[in-house]
Amino acid sequence: MPLFRRAQLLLCLTLLLIIAAALPVFAQQAEPAQHAPGGEVTLVVPDLNGPDSSRPIVFLNGISGPTLLKGGLVVSALGMVFGLVIYQKL
Repeated sequence: MPLFRRAQLLLCLTLLLIIAAALPVFAQQAEPAQHAPGGEVTLVVPDLNGPDSSRPIVFLNGISGPTLLKGGLVVSALGMVFGLVIYQKL
């Protein structure tokens, strides 16, 4: 009996996970978005310093936008170096 209950619980959790993973599909718009030619060239990046210098945008308890972006680039570069070092040791 405990094996049947465990399988039943696993099945219920699996179905719940599938339903939760499918929810974003139902949140999409019915009509497709307008296509803007140019791809990434026409991408608009928001100003990370904020709308004006008197009210800068801060993330994670006081880190400014450009500092956070540069930190992410450093972490990405370190990950690439780590991957290359490990690849060379194979």
